[in-house]
Amino acid sequence: MIDKGDVKAFVTSFSLHSIEVILDKAGDTEPLKIFLSSISKFKGLSIYSTSINEEIAVIDEMNNGLDFDDALQAYVARKLNLKIVSFDRHFDGIQGLTRIKPKMFYPPRHDRTARNLFQILEWEYSFEASLNVW
Repeated sequence: MIDKGDVKAFVTSFSLHSIEVILDKAGDTEPLKIFLSSISKFKGLSIYSTSINEEIAVIDEMNNGLDFDDALQAYVARKLNLKIVSFDRHFDGIQGLTRIKPKMFYPPRHDRTARNLFQILEWEYSFEASLNVW
């Protein structure tokens, strides 16, 4: 889907760096290299970097009861008029946000490395809040 460009998606640089830190802390850089190599080939994935002024605006987004990370994801989704991919129900009911469960974006069954990595990220990190789609 995203890998072939059938679905257009954005990931924030904040989320990407957070994933990199988690994989680095695991002590094995090979999964990190696989992850970055894999997503670098995704034709439908763009990386969105926020400016300082946008990060100041994210603080206002925190008034919805979100922590900074989730508020940043919500801000970007709203700004770019995207849906947010998340298991987190706390995005439900926030005006201007539509949440999609991430299961539909899992890598194909035959790509075991990517599927295992996706499941690790899903479990260890709020990857679910890091992907926004059109």
